[in-house]
Amino acid sequence: MQSNSDPGFVKIDNYFKNYEKQNQWFLYLKTLNRIQFINLIRNAKVLVGNSSMGFLEAPFYSLPVVNIGNRQKGRNNPGNVIFAKYNQKEIIKAIEKCCFNKEFLSKIKNIKNIYGNISSAKKIVKAIKSVDLNNNKWLIKKLT
Repeated sequence: MQSNSDPGFVKIDNYFKNYEKQNQWFLYLKTLNRIQFINLIRNAKVLVGNSSMGFLEAPFYSLPVVNIGNRQKGRNNPGNVIFAKYNQKEIIKAIEKCCFNKEFLSKIKNIKNIYGNISSAKKIVKAIKSVDLNNNKWLIKKLT
């Protein structure tokens, strides 16, 4: 569990810190290193929250996502994301679908990440190398 710096994040952080103290099964981590992060999402059953990770990284791992609220509304949905309102029954229903609905899980098993794939880094390097820095069109226009 990790909150971001959106308004109200201090309350959320404090809530989860207190929850961790009262529930030994719950682990609150402010941040993860890359290896921990990758292994966590590789082995997760479902991601629940409102993070852009559900749209950017999760499709690469065919990870189903329950996105709560409107924070990510308007993003292109790769197909692995189910939107839920701030309603306990709706959230539970979406989590159950992500964990147990064989049709949904089969549908996202070979999902294509619309935000990139394993070759994205090579394409970015190629694009950067193609820039002719001697060409004046790349100069930043200064205000006078």
